[in-house]
Amino acid sequence: MKKYYLLFLLIILIGSSISCKKDRETPYEPPKDKYYFTGKVKDISKSFTEDVNGYGLYKAGGCGTNGVEFFATYGTGFKQKSGYYILSNEKIRVCFKNIYRKASWNGDSLFNNYFKPGLSVNWYSLVNVDTTTVNPYTINGVEITWVDGKGDSYSTQWGDQSGSQFIFTEANLLTPGVLMRVKANFNCKVYDKFGNYLVMKDCVLMCPFEEPCY
Repeated sequence: MKKYYLLFLLIILIGSSISCKKDRETPYEPPKDKYYFTGKVKDISKSFTEDVNGYGLYKAGGCGTNGVEFFATYGTGFKQKSGYYILSNEKIRVCFKNIYRKASWNGDSLFNNYFKPGLSVNWYSLVNVDTTTVNPYTINGVEITWVDGKGDSYSTQWGDQSGSQFIFTEANLLTPGVLMRVKANFNCKVYDKFGNYLVMKDCVLMCPFEEPCY
């Protein structure tokens, strides 16, 4: 009897192990009605979804000037709202920096030409740039910023992006000249100020971008 009882326990343990393993390997299912980010950072799966686990969108765009012309940066990100009972430092920000000059501004034209499905976007980078002689506003492209669980910040702008890629897969104009919903796939390396880097891969982002200068 004892022999059968031990065999029964063994079967239960094996079944539980398989079930748990299956649960851990269940892929993230992107929501159809919310904005989200999903991907791997250091081969660890990460995902943020609007209004889930305290996470929400925040604007990260703005206008800059060189004294003559204005340059706009479209930006948005995910971070946890203050006061959530389980605090997380992890967040992501995506910025399209200095992508047009306000002197020749046409919001609809920009949305429809820059945020274009199939377009591979160049990376905004300050690597080997002497900002005492080069105006940073003349450099444009996409920048990914990642903040890890310890609160340490990493960015694509501080290191080499050979082999990295950012591609728009969907773009929908929500408000003419003002707001666009964008979906993109990307992989990249994000660096801290000491040159240490994290690899981000299999990343998918769905979020809105708003005209920052209107």
